[in-house]
Amino acid sequence: MGFISTTQSNNVLRNIADEDLPMLIADEGLTTNFANRVGSVRGYLLTGDNEFKEKFDLLTDEAREFEDDILEKNYSEEMEQLINDTVEWREIVINDVFAMYDEGNVEEALQLFEENVVPIGEGLLDSYQQLAEGREAMILNGADNAITEGVWTLVISLVISVLAIILSIGIAILFARMISSPIKIVMERMDKIAAGDLSQEPLEVKAEDETGQLTVSTNMMNKNMRDLLQRINTVSETVTSQSEELTQSSNEVTESSEQVAATMEEIAAGSESQANNASDLSNNMGIFTTKLQKTAEEGEEIQQTASEVLHLTNEGSGLMEASMEQMSEIDRVVHEAVSKVEGLDTHAQQISELVVVIHNIAEQTNLLALNAAIEAARAGEHGQGFAVVADEVRKLAEQSSQSVTNITDIAERIQSESSMVVASLKAGYADVIRGTEQITKTGETFRRITTSVTGVAGSIKEVSLNLREITESNEQMNRAIQEIAAISEESAAGVEENSASIQQTSSAMVEVAASSDELAKLAEELNMLVNEFKL
Repeated sequence: MGFISTTQSNNVLRNIADEDLPMLIADEGLTTNFANRVGSVRGYLLTGDNEFKEKFDLLTDEAREFEDDILEKNYSEEMEQLINDTVEWREIVINDVFAMYDEGNVEEALQLFEENVVPIGEGLLDSYQQLAEGREAMILNGADNAITEGVWTLVISLVISVLAIILSIGIAILFARMISSPIKIVMERMDKIAAGDLSQEPLEVKAEDETGQLTVSTNMMNKNMRDLLQRINTVSETVTSQSEELTQSSNEVTESSEQVAATMEEIAAGSESQANNASDLSNNMGIFTTKLQKTAEEGEEIQQTASEVLHLTNEGSGLMEASMEQMSEIDRVVHEAVSKVEGLDTHAQQISELVVVIHNIAEQTNLLALNAAIEAARAGEHGQGFAVVADEVRKLAEQSSQSVTNITDIAERIQSESSMVVASLKAGYADVIRGTEQITKTGETFRRITTSVTGVAGSIKEVSLNLREITESNEQMNRAIQEIAAISEESAAGVEENSASIQQTSSAMVEVAASSDELAKLAEELNMLVNEFKL
């Protein structure tokens, strides 16, 4: 019966590892992929850089792989509907937003994105997150069932072992008491750790045997968990719940260790299995750490790209400010030119008025010369000298009249051309005013873009720093797991050298260590998933 129960528990855990966990990773990957696609669309609309559009296409191909994998391994109508909604969202982005932006309708594309695409995307992102949280709860429930079945298996095995080793129980109790005292201290500390109390002083190491090594490992685990839990406060409730279950299991194992002392061979096998599991966990931790490092590097690349975009935006703002100053100077110069040409037109009109006066004087002079010639003719010989003067005055009047005619033509042409220049300058001045207003509006837009890009760059930098901190925490946890694996191997070697009764007593402690290791594995995996996809 114990073998059947153990087999069922192993099948449950194997199903979690082979099916549920990959599906959870796929769900979280699809969630992150969708969030990155939203960011790529926003980056393309703000900067016009085709790299964001190409990245959107690459992320879309990656999303199709996630979707096909999920539908193939774990089909559901809810998931199929969610994927169909995502495809419709993608079609809106490509056929409407991108097309509108590429046609030059930037403001309309941004408005469509903010008012339509973003709200739909947020709803889809919430759906993906709820799907991942549901699968996570299912995994935890399966693990809880496996732990419960394991406890019943342990009880049945203990009853059978008591019946089989009744003759050697006295010796077993003696050795159990020698070992259980430091183990109880460790278990009390483990109870405090499970209850969330990590502020206790390190345990005193009184021996250098396996129990002393277990104490050292407990102290090291206490320190590592305290350092790690300072950064991971979002999963404290889950850790507390699992710790309470571990406390109950540990108490049961501790009580059983005083009565059963003939299961050391099983502990040896359990220790070896624990070492293998810890080694596998260490390898998985290495894979997760590599992924986190890659994510951190990509975050730094995004940060660098955002910094370059911010630099280009600042340059564009500077050029726009210079253009605004040049347009102001052009406005001033054109305004002065219009004023001067209007003054020239006024002077030309005044010249025309003077020419009219001169023309009138010339006509009167010509009339006087004519009258003088008539009077000279009447005077006869006595008026000949006066006739010569009258003739000269007449010639001078005719020349003046001719000059006035020429001056009048020139003045009229100057006035006509100056009027045309004034009209042209006024039209150009109106264009200059409109250009100045447009450049001012463009400058304001650049300033808003600079503010937005600055905020995005700061957020990306903070995300990159958080990823680096998480990577360092994962590396510390990986080293702790490797040390636990080494301790487990040493415990297995020591168990093989002791008597059968000591080996039986140590078996319960290996199961306790295995439960602790499994709890640490679940807590670490949950922490990495939460921090990776919900920063």
